[in-house]
Amino acid sequence: MRAGLRIDRSHRRQPVPGADGRARRAGEPKFKGKLTLSDIQPPNSYSISFEGQGGAAGFAKGGAQVRLSPQGESTRLAYDVKANVGGKLAQIGSRLVDAAARKVADDFFRNFNQKVGELHGKSNPPA
Repeated sequence: MRAGLRIDRSHRRQPVPGADGRARRAGEPKFKGKLTLSDIQPPNSYSISFEGQGGAAGFAKGGAQVRLSPQGESTRLAYDVKANVGGKLAQIGSRLVDAAARKVADDFFRNFNQKVGELHGKSNPPA
């Protein structure tokens, strides 16, 4: 799977929570953002950076360091995430923001794992 990181452009947005066009709950802010891959070291690691603007809700930016390692016939994906927020988001407290950032990262990598597994004809157990 490590060689399978070259994912068709049409599939890249699918793992991103909220980028699938689903309806948001009432009161949820809408963010416009950018996600960038960099420091790509195939097949071992890469970096993800993100920026989001949510109007009156504020902004978020941060990144993740992603590491890949062989594990039998599978690949282990490990990551460390850091995020910063400003505006009204920052007023709700860093614990809530950290928990929300962790959930978004977990959702992203779970969805990514599922999508890559589907593309390679494998079903992946839940993380």
